[in-house]
Amino acid sequence: MATAEKATEVVIEEVASNLEEASQAVRMLNPKALTFLAAGIIMGGSIGLMIGRRWGRESIKAEAFKQSEEEITKIREYYARQEKPPLEEVIIEKGYEGEIQTSPPERPLPPPVPNVSEAKSELQKVDPQTVVEKITKVYRTEEAQKDKHDGWSYPYELSQRDFGAPHIIHQDEYTTNETGYNQTTYMYYEGDDVLADSDDTVLFNRENLIGQRALEKFGHGSDDRNYVFVRNPELELEMEIIRVPGRYEVEVQGLDDNENDDGTDTQTEEG
Repeated sequence: MATAEKATEVVIEEVASNLEEASQAVRMLNPKALTFLAAGIIMGGSIGLMIGRRWGRESIKAEAFKQSEEEITKIREYYARQEKPPLEEVIIEKGYEGEIQTSPPERPLPPPVPNVSEAKSELQKVDPQTVVEKITKVYRTEEAQKDKHDGWSYPYELSQRDFGAPHIIHQDEYTTNETGYNQTTYMYYEGDDVLADSDDTVLFNRENLIGQRALEKFGHGSDDRNYVFVRNPELELEMEIIRVPGRYEVEVQGLDDNENDDGTDTQTEEG
């Protein structure tokens, strides 16, 4: 009995000693440190929870994207193995027959430009160099000679040109023929106001052929007062026009200068 009581006293003394040590340890702790420790534990847990959730969402998205790619690949492979019907059968099945044209319709040709074919065919019959040499020998005179650059300003001339219509060009432009257009010579008979080509055929469509002012600009851009040079882009034609003081009916048709068209003598009628 005494032994049991003694053991109990020993245990009580040991517990009291341990409680004293524990109370001393608690008293040594800083309340602020405990507050920071608790806040750190809570914050760490929150951050860990957030990271875990985000990682989980990204994993779910990646898995869903992978599955969708696999499904698309399977669909493509399936349709690639399917046999496609001919285009003609699809057209008939869908009711498009008669609406789809296998070849484009023929476009109507634009109307021919007046006098283009005639002008080009006439040019093929005549050697322009022979005509130029013949006319140069007959109609170039010392009295008509001038400086071809007199009164000519390239900046001004170019600013005034309509490059889609007949226009006057310089003699040097005609000589060099940088455009590669066909070239020909026309004669203008001032006495009876007739324009004729190298075959003595009278040309009536003057405005579309040589423009409105060509016959008023003899000597402009030329070294001879009786010459003017014209370019027609539509016809792809360059023309040397020479002014003759005589009359077409006399120079070409052979009518006597003293006779009328009916053959009567002009001087006889006047007397």
